[in-house]
Amino acid sequence: MADLRVTFPSPCGERWEAMTPAGCHRACAKCDRVVHDLAQYDVADVEKLLRDEPGSCVRASIDASGTVATKAVGHGNIRRMVAVVGASAGLLMSPPVLAGHQRKDGAIIGSVLPYRDKTMVTAKDGNGNFYRAKVKSNGRYHIKHVPPGVYDVEFSSKDCDASWVVPGITVGAGEVVTTDESDNNEFCIVVGLLEIDNGEG
Repeated sequence: MADLRVTFPSPCGERWEAMTPAGCHRACAKCDRVVHDLAQYDVADVEKLLRDEPGSCVRASIDASGTVATKAVGHGNIRRMVAVVGASAGLLMSPPVLAGHQRKDGAIIGSVLPYRDKTMVTAKDGNGNFYRAKVKSNGRYHIKHVPPGVYDVEFSSKDCDASWVVPGITVGAGEVVTTDESDNNEFCIVVGLLEIDNGEG
């Protein structure tokens, strides 16, 4: 049985904890809507909800593989709900690897995978100067025109209210630094509109 592929086109900034409990769900005072907790549904129930009530607002817990946490049902061939990575950015970084370039300023590049939306990357030096870039929908970021120096690189995601720092990234003159560092957050909590992804994949 095929996995249910979903997207989160409109994550919102409202906090689940601030919403009024309504049974297993919550009521959002800002938009006067019920916010469904997907952990209380199995995949078939989520699919039915989205077909019966398109544009439903949900709370979803998404792991590092992009799998959305749902209620377990039975054994054997388990159907999963998967957040489509291309729709947003997410959470893995990597340790510094240097590559030369022919220019005075350097750059910091990398990927944020598998799922996060509205993620910013900010490189800060010891003098308070900062350089930033937004993570693109493919999970890549590129901080350009970074002068030589040592930087703490902060990743902050508004939709998950998550942030983490990779300290001590050294950028030399004309060097491009790639970061790869695992974030300690195992899950991303997203509140917002949920849609079935009808694209091919």
